[in-house]
Amino acid sequence: MLPLLLLSGSTLVAQEITVFKRGATENPWLPNSAITQHAAYAGYLAAGFGYEWRDTWALDLLYGYTPPELAGEAVHSWTLKSLAYMGAIGSRDTVRLRPYMGLSVNYSPDSELFLQVPDRYPRGYYPASALRPALVGGVEFRVQNQLAVAFEFAVLDSELAYFTDAKTFDPEYMGSSGLSVRWLL
Repeated sequence: MLPLLLLSGSTLVAQEITVFKRGATENPWLPNSAITQHAAYAGYLAAGFGYEWRDTWALDLLYGYTPPELAGEAVHSWTLKSLAYMGAIGSRDTVRLRPYMGLSVNYSPDSELFLQVPDRYPRGYYPASALRPALVGGVEFRVQNQLAVAFEFAVLDSELAYFTDAKTFDPEYMGSSGLSVRWLL
């Protein structure tokens, strides 16, 4: 996976910030973090809420916006991201390195995108474009379980299909990288 992470130098970088976390005795159904993110398939600017359970799994829901100056028209999106942390190297009280993998689903109600293929196209001509799953992988550095900085790389399903065609594959157009920062209170 490291070679894929190194290939992401030409893609957008994301920044994610968690601003609060609930105590262990509070309602587990309430989000334990508020998140903002820049780029990396969630929109130019995204904000939302996140959950983290038992130091092994996280779930984030983000609303994203990309202004018309960057996309030609305003683009709104929703991203649901599920991350599984695959262990940790280091101590919870000092510094830990935590690799993770996960899935995200991105939905955009943009007028140019669709969940069902419009009648003007032949059946099976295009797949639905408003809903895109992605594979996510990364590594997080946590300091004293309060501050976390992570590097992430995501690949959309449509890019995975492109990857399988060896004649047209170009790693420069594969995936998007992100840099995140979380404050855990």
